[in-house]
Amino acid sequence: MDALLNGRYRLIELVGAGGMAQVYQARDTLLERPVAVKLLRPQYAADEPFLARFLQEARSAANLSHPNIVAVYDVGEDTLPGEATSRPYIVMEYVAGRDLKTLIQAEAPLSVARALDIGAQIALALAHAHDAGLIHRDVKPQNVLLTRDGRAKVTDFGIARALATSSISEAGVVLGTVHYLSPEQAAGDPATPLSDVYALGVILYEMLTGQLPFTGETPVAVAVKHLQEEPPSPRERNPLLPPPVEDLVLQAMDKDPARRFASAAEMAQALMAYRDLGYEATTAHRPVRRGRSRYGGSRRAGPRLSWASAILGGALVGLLALAAAAVLLGWQAVQSANAPAASTPVAAASAIPAPPTPLPTATSQPRPIMPALAGQSLDEALQVAASLELRLHVNAWHYDEQAPALSIIAQDVPAGRPVFAGDTVAVTVSRGSAGVTVPTVAGHSYDEALVLLAERGLAADVTWVWHDQAPVRRVLEQSPAAQTALKRGDRVHLTVSNGQTVRLDANLANQVRLADADLPPPILAPGQAAPGSAEIIPRYGPGQTIPLTLWWRALTNINKDYVASVQVLDAGGQLVMQQDQPPGQRPTVLWLAGDVVRDDYRLALPADAAPGRYRIVVSLYQAGAPWGTARLPVLDARGRTVGDSVLVTPVLLVAE
Repeated sequence: MDALLNGRYRLIELVGAGGMAQVYQARDTLLERPVAVKLLRPQYAADEPFLARFLQEARSAANLSHPNIVAVYDVGEDTLPGEATSRPYIVMEYVAGRDLKTLIQAEAPLSVARALDIGAQIALALAHAHDAGLIHRDVKPQNVLLTRDGRAKVTDFGIARALATSSISEAGVVLGTVHYLSPEQAAGDPATPLSDVYALGVILYEMLTGQLPFTGETPVAVAVKHLQEEPPSPRERNPLLPPPVEDLVLQAMDKDPARRFASAAEMAQALMAYRDLGYEATTAHRPVRRGRSRYGGSRRAGPRLSWASAILGGALVGLLALAAAAVLLGWQAVQSANAPAASTPVAAASAIPAPPTPLPTATSQPRPIMPALAGQSLDEALQVAASLELRLHVNAWHYDEQAPALSIIAQDVPAGRPVFAGDTVAVTVSRGSAGVTVPTVAGHSYDEALVLLAERGLAADVTWVWHDQAPVRRVLEQSPAAQTALKRGDRVHLTVSNGQTVRLDANLANQVRLADADLPPPILAPGQAAPGSAEIIPRYGPGQTIPLTLWWRALTNINKDYVASVQVLDAGGQLVMQQDQPPGQRPTVLWLAGDVVRDDYRLALPADAAPGRYRIVVSLYQAGAPWGTARLPVLDARGRTVGDSVLVTPVLLVAE
């Protein structure tokens, strides 16, 4: 499609479509940058209330500025060629990547660390919008875009609110997102920031289990389940989930908004804390008692207190009890001092006053007795604590050759001591035996390898390599080898295929970063493995052409014109061929911080090139300066440097 909106935005390619809008990759011809244009369908142009609300909400969204929110650049209306009426549109930041729903469908269940990282980024975006007074109302994985470097970006803020004012009822627009609808929205109540928190809880559930919590034959059936049913346990669908992670998800999805996280910001903190610290700093707890919520189903009962409030409350109750005991003992001491001698039993007996009236107690129910938790599993201990309305805090993890992993070793409140509802009990949990053997992970997917290692308490380091045959994220090598004896907490190094992409991440003078290079499979196969490495060296013959795509990312607003130089060097460092051109389709002087630019090359190898090992290197220099005198220094390229250039990949030329 070749249409120009308002003389500025040239529509290039349709990249997505839904019941409400079509999304085009486009180009801003004024600023010479790629953009995405969301063009609403014609029927919305005739709905005046919707159109007014849409423009208002889009302008509000344009005021949001956050790294995890897709930026809104412009809103307007225009008429496309061949159409009679104008259509409203939004111009947004173009995000090169895929949406979260696509990732879930392809790879779920995701690893815990990856799911929590994505969830935390979404929560931070929601918190920023909520602070600005904007509720999303339609949080779903289709509205979360993932960049090439793993950043999550939330889009479509405010559109759901505009749609709510529309007189148009269209299946697939409103009802199509019912799987992520909060109970209060399903009940017809206004959405709040905590409605977005609920929807994020559903997304986490889906990322961690690969399944939606509620499904049904009709949208109404799904909405009723949101209102009345508790979600199936995430751990039943993914037994590898740690219990505290399950609790994070279920708290976000509580039927009663008051029982969820207090805000998206609080949820982000919880997700980041568990992601960064794991069990080492995890406060684990279960819902303590369930009763009916206003939306049906069940909920946690009692006021929602912070840990500090619970501890302070217990301390105050204890002080009051001590004070009452002191008053009683003092009164008895005074009475004993004033009593006559016991030489006259009858007189003494008549002088003894009647026992004092007992002081009123805070409750007529006997206080529960702390049970012994040692030897129980952490999950069992959580259930016991919940039945007594106690909070369980994991304050230490120890290796233990006798106690099974995830079992209780010690508790700070001794068994047999009376406790109060709401008290916090700190426990020490076993990590299991310190000795483990390395599992076989070579040949597995990267995510499977992380799970296999985590089951044995091992961590992973990873090197991503270009590979012309192995699928993306396939583990090619591991070190140490399988069955090697290690201690829990040790690290295993993995070499993982990144497919046709070479990850470079090279910083050039803090101006731009050469992020990646895409190198399609070579013409000649199979390739040759580099010594001591699983990376395959691409093989070409003299006279053949190497297709290469570089991906640049601006680190700041660029104010100079730069030229990229791609060279092929022989084993002795001599130049074989060179191609210089401005990187991308527009001058670097127009690059803004955060811009991602695609840069394509076709490197023709000389027909008389001798067989042997060659290297492809890239540098950047200032336009107009003598060649080689104004190159940007390579500050960091993870060791992939050749002089003042970035090493992309070695190449093997063979005789045909």
